[in-house]
Amino acid sequence: MAKRLKDYHNSTISDLMASKRYLETIINSINEPIVGLDNEQIILFINNEALNILNLKREDVIRKSAQEIAMRNDLLRRLICGMWEDKKKEQEAPKSKRESLKIYADNKESYFQVKYMEITMRGNDGVTMEKRGDVIMLKNVTEFQELDTAKTTFISTVSHELKTPIALIQGYAEGLKDNINDDEESREFYCDVIIDEAAKMN
Repeated sequence: MAKRLKDYHNSTISDLMASKRYLETIINSINEPIVGLDNEQIILFINNEALNILNLKREDVIRKSAQEIAMRNDLLRRLICGMWEDKKKEQEAPKSKRESLKIYADNKESYFQVKYMEITMRGNDGVTMEKRGDVIMLKNVTEFQELDTAKTTFISTVSHELKTPIALIQGYAEGLKDNINDDEESREFYCDVIIDEAAKMN
């Protein structure tokens, strides 16, 4: 009987360890930074992407207080403070547009959208859902930010390139209308400028 109990105990521990390794593999395969915390702000899991941008080592964070680590890590502090602000905003005005978070990692500037999710599980009664912690997930939106910046620059450049010829065309057209220098040579010059500027815009 004792041997059977010992075998059962060993197989249960073995199953739990296999499940733990399986979950760690899944979490590390996620390409976006992700951090899991319990209700006491103890770090339950963190993937390699998150360790990289937070500049932390796994052995220094797992089962450690996120608030204590945040005292030495500005980015983690911003993420944890953002979680409380996010919950407050959700109560006041749900789903407001979030600004991107600028992070310097891997010798380049990157932009991330931060998403906070609650971990909920069934309680002891098997019916009621209870909060067991939080997940902080960062989505890399650098590509979209760069496209947005390129769009803004393009519009600004095009706007500038169009304003100058439009001003010239308008000025010379008004000159023609008001018969300034009413000789044939001046009128031809004004018309040539208007045609040239319209061609440039085209």
